[in-house]
Amino acid sequence: MNKRTFTLLGTGVALVLFFGVNILANAGLRSVRFDLTEEKLFSLSDGAKRIARNLDEPVRLYFYYSEEPAAEAGLAAYGNRVREILEEFELASDGNLILERINPELFSEEEDRAVQEGLYGVPVGSEKLFFGLVATNSTDDREVIAFFDTRNERFLEYDIARLIHSLANPDRQKVGVLSSLPLEGAPGNPMMGQQGTPPWQVLAQLQSLFDVETLDPSAGEIPDDLEVLVIIHPRNFAEATLYAIDQYVLAGGKAIVYVDP
Repeated sequence: MNKRTFTLLGTGVALVLFFGVNILANAGLRSVRFDLTEEKLFSLSDGAKRIARNLDEPVRLYFYYSEEPAAEAGLAAYGNRVREILEEFELASDGNLILERINPELFSEEEDRAVQEGLYGVPVGSEKLFFGLVATNSTDDREVIAFFDTRNERFLEYDIARLIHSLANPDRQKVGVLSSLPLEGAPGNPMMGQQGTPPWQVLAQLQSLFDVETLDPSAGEIPDDLEVLVIIHPRNFAEATLYAIDQYVLAGGKAIVYVDP
């Protein structure tokens, strides 16, 4: 065998091995993922995995992403990250999350559907950039992220997990909130030139997931139909309120208490 023939044969064998290994890896290691980033950007938290794993019915995720406009706008890397996170949710759900990727081109049916679903397209050159998520459950309830804003990147996993949780639990559980702090904010006094203060973010986030009832610390009673009682900074509560909390917990009620030491 001359040198040229040997080289060609060796190259051919290398190519066959290369494609063979990739085919086997694609078929056999599809569920194996490695996250080598320092901050574990592509790994789900335990809480997010639990939400995906505990789905009782299928939830469909429609990821609208205009690839070419995204690349032109410098969003390709973030687009890949969103896609990877969605795929991690799908993988963790044992088949109950069904992800569909849609590339809505200009003047296409997919573009019309994206607009009808509540997504908005950002003009990029002569095209439009769609970069959002629509999710549905078996009863046709809908949750939408109209556009994945890079300014909210640190909340990406949370926003997707909250969306999935809302569809998996359409009947909201009732949560009681008891606090000595002004969580609901305060109205302003225009006559005195005073601006109001908005509700605290912790309360707003709870209200986005649960049926929240804020309780009066001086009322001296706890409703018995709560799924959980959230107590935040229990300072200077009346004795009657402390006794009501005591009786609520002794009767089997669940409570989360946040105390500033």
